[in-house]
Amino acid sequence: MQHTFDHIAEFVLNRSAGAIPESVRCTAALMLLDTLGITIGSGPMTAGKIARNTATALYGSSEDGLCARMLFDG
Repeated sequence: MQHTFDHIAEFVLNRSAGAIPESVRCTAALMLLDTLGITIGSGPMTAGKIARNTATALYGSSEDGLCARMLFDG
């Protein structure tokens, strides 16, 4: 498994943006835009509130060095 991770890390970290085909960059940009849209849209919904509260309960930390903000949550 470590070999697989090392191979992926090598591929990702040692590539310039110009080495990635434009079609792949455009697709990645659309996927990121879609993810952001879903994140923004689901925030005020009941399911979004449940997901945020569950993530906080399961993974939240009161220690400053171990906590992080969630997307679009203050």
